[in-house]
Amino acid sequence: MKHTLTAFFVLSFGAFLFTSCGNPIAPKARFSTAYQTENRQKVTLEMPETYELSCIIMALTGYRNVLEGKDPYIQDVKKHFSPYKDHPMVRHAAKKFRKLGLFHHTQLRKSALTLEFNDNNRLVKSKVYSLKRPLSMILLDLQDRPALLRDFIEKTNYRAFYAQHKSYYQDQLAKAGNYMPVRKMWQWAESQFPSRYDNYKIYISPLDGGHHFTFHLNENGFRQTLMFISPAGEFPGNRSEVEKEGAWSRIVFTEIDHNYVNPVTDTYIKEIEAVMPDWKKWNKTKEGNKGYYESTYLTFNEYMTWAAFTLYAYDSYPAADFEKINQRVEEFMINGRGFHRFKEFNRFLLETYKKRAANQTVADLYPAVIAWLKEQP
Repeated sequence: MKHTLTAFFVLSFGAFLFTSCGNPIAPKARFSTAYQTENRQKVTLEMPETYELSCIIMALTGYRNVLEGKDPYIQDVKKHFSPYKDHPMVRHAAKKFRKLGLFHHTQLRKSALTLEFNDNNRLVKSKVYSLKRPLSMILLDLQDRPALLRDFIEKTNYRAFYAQHKSYYQDQLAKAGNYMPVRKMWQWAESQFPSRYDNYKIYISPLDGGHHFTFHLNENGFRQTLMFISPAGEFPGNRSEVEKEGAWSRIVFTEIDHNYVNPVTDTYIKEIEAVMPDWKKWNKTKEGNKGYYESTYLTFNEYMTWAAFTLYAYDSYPAADFEKINQRVEEFMINGRGFHRFKEFNRFLLETYKKRAANQTVADLYPAVIAWLKEQP
């Protein structure tokens, strides 16, 4: 399922971006002239059939207990597929998952992009994406056990299940399109950072387990950003539509801006490491994130990407809504994720942004942030 947002404006990393740990094994791409013409300056929100297949297989391994969710769709998945949790394809995924954890979950989802179903109900290789070999064999790839995969699809009647839930997928995509104004975020980010991209592709699944990541591809002069996120779920009825948009937007924005923040951080990394020599003074990450931000570089980028969302929200929403959105972000970063000094960092950057010169961008504020960090105990 795909929901396409047509472009209405013309836009004139280093690192990776598997935003929590950094995974060098990204798909290869073949961006033909026709593909570039069709996709340039477009944002697509998708829940493809092979992608949801990968998420269901991972869910059956017990990954993050995602099948215990109360969402009716998740309960449908649990009811339909739990009898197959001991299928050899699931056991194969579980074995690799136990060895390298979230690396395999990430790789499995990326590998789903390299396959698609043709009109004859057969799995075939994507015309656009492929995985690098032999490195991909180290991690979990939907293609490394093709016979097991085909058997799983047939035994579980997966394609019928997916077809029966198309209206749910479409509802999720429409909701995301309404509350995640990706084009506005894209435009804002490129007004504040030097990186430029030609296309955004966002994959959504309720079975993601809250493990979001992003990376970019650059082939034949065409730069594409890909993101993998969860839907935001329901919110209390007393929240305004702007607050709901802010909550949904935060999910995707804090992935989007890794593609912009990380390259700027790369240019200042020596200075940042000098003024933040002990990342543990800034990072007491919770168990769910433990092990994935254990460096100055990763810790600083989490602070900066989430504070950049504050600046985007400040520019985008009325003051009263902004204050509520910002308070929730600070509480989540401190109490939910363990970045316990985020409020002071966030407030400093916001005040610096408000006082910036007319021609200054967020990227231009890095020296001020570094100077402030140097003064911190």
